Amino acid sequence: EEVREAFSPPPRRPSVINVLEHAFGYMSDGLRPEERRYFLKLLSEYRAGHIPASVPREVLRSWVIRFDVQYLAEQTFFEPFPSELLLPLDSGKGEE
Repeated sequence: EEVREAFSPPPRRPSVINVLEHAFGYMSDGLRPEERRYFLKLLSEYRAGHIPASVPREVLRSWVIRFDVQYLAEQTFFEPFPSELLLPLDSGKGEE
């Protein structure tokens, strides 16, 4: 089962949008109007293909932490694989 999941294709954009909207709706009452507008702008940019899903997902993750929403914190959407498997995007060159 786990091997099959590891090699399954990534979710399609409409499915990701649905998850993002659902999670947003779960927390939107606690957000300021500016935060809601900002997230909806990011969602629109993702829908148009201008930004990766990770951008609105990480904003949502910060709200999951802020509001301590355990139901959402446990979802693999926010951490689909162990962080140890992530490749660093910044090589650190030039840092002292």
